[in-house]
Amino acid sequence: MRARFVKELADANMIVQNSPTILYRLRGEPSFPLIYISQNIVKFGYDPATLLGAPNWADMLMEPEDRAKFGAAVTQLLEKDAQGGTIELRSRRGDGTRFWVENRYSPVRDKMGRLTEVEGIVIDVTERKSAEERLALLARTDGLTGLANRTTFVERLHQTFASAKRGGNPFAILYLDLDRFKDVNDTLGHPVGDLLLKEVAERLRTCTREGDLVARLGGDEFAVLQTEIAQASDAGELANRILHAISTPFDINDNEVRITASIGVCPFTAGSGSPDVMLSRADLALYRAKDSGRNQYRFHSEDLDKEVLERVYLSEELRKGIEANELDLFYQPQVELLSGKIAGLEALVRWRHPKRGLLEPKDFLPIAEQTGTIVALGHWVFAKACEQLRVWQKQGVAPAIITVNLSLMQLKNEREFIRDLTETAKKWDVPLSNFEFDVTEATIAHLTWTQNSVLAQLRGLGARIAIDNFGTEYSSFEYLRFYDVSHLKIARSLVATATTDPERAAIIRVMINMARELGIGIMAEGIETEEQRSLFLVPGGVPPMAQGFYFSGAVDAADASELLRNQYIKPGPDESKAA
Repeated sequence: MRARFVKELADANMIVQNSPTILYRLRGEPSFPLIYISQNIVKFGYDPATLLGAPNWADMLMEPEDRAKFGAAVTQLLEKDAQGGTIELRSRRGDGTRFWVENRYSPVRDKMGRLTEVEGIVIDVTERKSAEERLALLARTDGLTGLANRTTFVERLHQTFASAKRGGNPFAILYLDLDRFKDVNDTLGHPVGDLLLKEVAERLRTCTREGDLVARLGGDEFAVLQTEIAQASDAGELANRILHAISTPFDINDNEVRITASIGVCPFTAGSGSPDVMLSRADLALYRAKDSGRNQYRFHSEDLDKEVLERVYLSEELRKGIEANELDLFYQPQVELLSGKIAGLEALVRWRHPKRGLLEPKDFLPIAEQTGTIVALGHWVFAKACEQLRVWQKQGVAPAIITVNLSLMQLKNEREFIRDLTETAKKWDVPLSNFEFDVTEATIAHLTWTQNSVLAQLRGLGARIAIDNFGTEYSSFEYLRFYDVSHLKIARSLVATATTDPERAAIIRVMINMARELGIGIMAEGIETEEQRSLFLVPGGVPPMAQGFYFSGAVDAADASELLRNQYIKPGPDESKAA
C-alpha cells in the first residue's frame, strides 16, 4: 500500500516537472518569503536554491508593475474572510525575456483563521496572450471611431467571464447609447453626427483605464468592459464619470452640440449565468435608464440600483460634509490598566449628518476607503487633532499622546503624506512626538512588500507607531523591531472571547510576554469587564494600557477636557460610559 502511494506521488511529481506548471508556497507574513518552488522553474532559467529565501525573489521573477499587482493580491489574504483568486502577470525568464503567466493563489490558515502560508500554481499562458494581442490588433475595425467592434467585445467578454469563474477579478458591463442622437443627424447632418461619435469615443477612452475595453457596437451604441472591480459601486462610479463627460458640450465644426447618454450596468457575480445573459441584462438595464428619464444609469435590478446609488450618494455627501465642517472628533481615553491614569486619547471621527444624525466610522469609513475620500478625511482628522491638542496645551491639560488611525490609501503616496503631515503639525505648532499612528498588520504587509518607507519616516520625525487589531491576522513579531513599534493593540475580538476560550487567553499571554521581551507596550482594546481587565494584569515589564467602555467610551472634546483635568478614570461598569 505504502509502495503504491509512493509511486503515485512520484508519478504526480513527474507530471508537474514535465509540465509548464510551477507550484510555489509563500510564508504568510509581510515580506511573503518564498519557501517552496517546484523544480521545473529551471525550464525558465532559474535555480530554485537561488530563489528560496531570497528577499528579492519577486523582483527576479516579475515585471515591476506586476510585482505591485501581485503584492496587492496576496496582502488581501491577510484579512480573515479573503479567498484566493487568479491574476495574470508578466514574468521574466532567467535570460530577461518576458512571458505571461496565470497565477492561481489560495490562503492556508490556522484554526483561528490567520494566514500561515500562501499556496499557488503558475501556468505559462504566453501563447494564449499572444492570440489575445492579435485579436486586440484586429479589434480596431470600427472604421469611424477606432474602437473595438461588437465581435471583439463579445470575444473579450467571454474570456473575462471565464477568468472570473476561475477566481479571477470580477468585472462589469456598461451598455450605453446616446439620447436623441437622431435629432443631431436630422438637424446638423450625418457628417456632424459622425464627428460627434468620434468625440464620444475619445471621451469614453479618457474615462476608462488601460485594462478596460471600449467598443462601438453599432450606430450610437457603445459598451465598456470594466475589468478588476472590487464591488458593484465601482461600476456606478464609472457610469457617473461617463455621464458627466458626455453631457459636457461638444464643439464640432463651430457647432455647440449638447447630448446625454443612458447606461445599463450588469456586474459579474458568482451566480452570473453566462456572458450572453450578462449582456442581455445590461441591455435591459439600459432600457430601464431610458424609461426613467434618460441621462442616468441603471443596474439590471432595482435592489442593486438602490444599493449602489446609496453608496455613490453617500460618498458625494461625505466630500461635501468635509467641506461643510459637518465632521467632529471624539476622543476615547487610553488608561494605565493598574491605576486608571489617562495616558493618551484616541481620536475617532464622527459625522453629524444633517439628515441621518450622528454617524459612527463604520457607517461611512468603508465607503471613504472605496472611493478615495479617505485621503481628504484623513487630512481633516489629523488637522483637527492638531488644533485640539494646541488648545489643550494652552489649557495645561494636554495628553501625552493622541492616537490617529491611518489607512493604506493615505500612506501609498509617502512623499505627499509626509509633507502634508509635517506642514499641518507646523501650522498648529505641535510636535509629532505627541502623536501615535495606528496601522493594521495588513497595511504593514503592503508597505513591506512595496518597500514603502513611510513608517520609518514617521519614526524619524518623532512620531510613534502602533499595530492595531493585533492578533486577528498573522501576528508576526519579526517586523516589530524593524518598524520600531511602540504598542501592540490587542484586538477587541480576541479580548472579548478570551475569558471563555482558554486557547485565546493563552495567545494573549504569549503576546504580552513576547512584547515585553522586545520592550513594546501592550494596549488592550475593548475592555468592558473586570474579568477582561484581569487578563492583562501580569507582573513585570512595561505596565499595560487599555481602552474600552469599562473606563470610558468615546466622548466629545468638551467631555475629554474634563477627563484630562481629572487625570484618572475609576474603572468599573457604568452605562453612561458607553454613551
